Amino acid sequence: MKLFGSSKKSKHSGGAVRDNVQQGESYEYNENEMRERPERGVPDSGDKRRDKPRKRKKNTALKVIFVVLLVIFVLLTAFLIWYKISVKPPEITKLLSNSNAPKTTTTEGEGRKTAPSATAQRKGEDYTFVILGTDDGNGNTDTIMVVDFNTENYTVDVVSIPRDTMVNVSWAVKKANTFWAYGGTDGVIRGLSDIFGYEVDFYAVVNLQAFKILVDSIGGVDYDVPRDMNYEDPGQDLYIHINQGMQHLDGSQALGVVRYRSGYANSDIGRIGTQQDFMATVINQVLANKNSLKITDLAN
Repeated sequence: MKLFGSSKKSKHSGGAVRDNVQQGESYEYNENEMRERPERGVPDSGDKRRDKPRKRKKNTALKVIFVVLLVIFVLLTAFLIWYKISVKPPEITKLLSNSNAPKTTTTEGEGRKTAPSATAQRKGEDYTFVILGTDDGNGNTDTIMVVDFNTENYTVDVVSIPRDTMVNVSWAVKKANTFWAYGGTDGVIRGLSDIFGYEVDFYAVVNLQAFKILVDSIGGVDYDVPRDMNYEDPGQDLYIHINQGMQHLDGSQALGVVRYRSGYANSDIGRIGTQQDFMATVINQVLANKNSLKITDLAN
């Protein structure tokens, strides 16, 4: 069909007949163009047909998510069952030559019932002991070092236990540094037995004042401080300001070096490395001056 143009607008607001048709010109159209468009936001029948694939896609996505969550749930359940059956604390080994070791008893209600189930011959003349460095007033141990000392070759091996190591205990804070606060030395030895599988022979508890006196009694320590250390905690009366580099440290400064941890990216793990390095420096300095030092005074 042909219509002769007019400068007037079509009555169809959707533009079924173009408004810019000039007089004397013709314009062809079909019935689809004449169909009025709905108001904005109200889909016509064509829009409804287009919505059906979207709904199918949405339903498919929900099914996929459900299946994935179901698989994760099944895997977690299987892992928990395996963990419950397979993962157990180590059996505590009693050493035959352990007559001088501290005696410990099993305490009920602490998530642990350990009966000595094995006896082993001591490896040569090796003896083990734990060094506990107590904090200032909180009842915890900031430092836990397990030492193996060979009396034939005079060699020493040290393993540090990070203070935040997760442990199986009955109280709320389940960290290794709480063994001392809740069970004293026996609590530490029992807790370490669960970690290592054997009981240490001896232990030494070193508080902050003893550490400072020990360092001062050997005339201080020449130590290469690994980084600038600046930290203040008035609540603990703790003020650390030590520059990086070789320093001659007195007791108070040395204590600041081994207690400092806030500036390490890995916090307590970084401090452990400094503690071990500092202890090695002290040992070497004591051995180098053994003829002039009074070992009995140091022990006291």
